[in-house]
Amino acid sequence: MLGPISRVMMPVSSIDQGRGERGAAVIEFALIASLMVTLLFGVMTYGEILADYVQLRYRLGELSRQVSVGEDAADRQEIYNRAIAEALQGFMQPRTGCAGPTFSPLTLPTAGQVTITVTFSLDDSCRIMPEVLPIPDELSVDSTFTVPAD
Repeated sequence: MLGPISRVMMPVSSIDQGRGERGAAVIEFALIASLMVTLLFGVMTYGEILADYVQLRYRLGELSRQVSVGEDAADRQEIYNRAIAEALQGFMQPRTGCAGPTFSPLTLPTAGQVTITVTFSLDDSCRIMPEVLPIPDELSVDSTFTVPAD
């Protein structure tokens, strides 16, 4: 037979138990929050780059369309020069010291395919979102179209 129980079991107070769980929750939150913030900034940074790419692609497509309807090589060159100035208006509104997109020089054959390339530098000082994850140095968009014989 067992003797009398010498030790009395006292319930653990809910206050003592809550402190340990709260401390663990804070540590878990700190670990997860750093990953989530990195993921959030990464998604926003790449979203900004995608928006720049879509704008460049659209503007280059419009530029190519305008150049392709020119009457002859001189007319196409004039349209190209005018369209570049118009294409740069409203794009990213670069801050002071930021380079805008650069267009390749137009080489016009009398007939055949023409390729225009636009390059935009993704400089850290010119972007809205900070660089949290590695990003490309520049965006490059090509457009190839056919011009009719003069």
